[in-house]
Amino acid sequence: MNTVLNTQHSAPNTLKEITYFYKPANPRVMQIEDFIQSLEKEFEDIQPGVIKGETEFRKLEGWSSMMALIIIAKIDVDYNVTINAEELAQCVTINDLFELVHAKAA
Repeated sequence: MNTVLNTQHSAPNTLKEITYFYKPANPRVMQIEDFIQSLEKEFEDIQPGVIKGETEFRKLEGWSSMMALIIIAKIDVDYNVTINAEELAQCVTINDLFELVHAKAA
């Protein structure tokens, strides 16, 4: 996550303040490789470089309904894009998810 220190405010105390305190990465300039690296960090049992754009993320070791919620929250925090469970369910691959984030950021 790219962060920009907001010098006009003291340190954040709540999630809302943290959201405004740090500037999320701009998904319009995000590359698929960066998106994948960001997601790989959430999968404890996956070695870096295993996930590709064509990877069907539901088939990854460690995928669960909890992981779906984590990914939804991560996209919200990191890219300032809100997706819901139905939209996530329509995605099959990492590329699908990446394209959804881009489309919603536009």
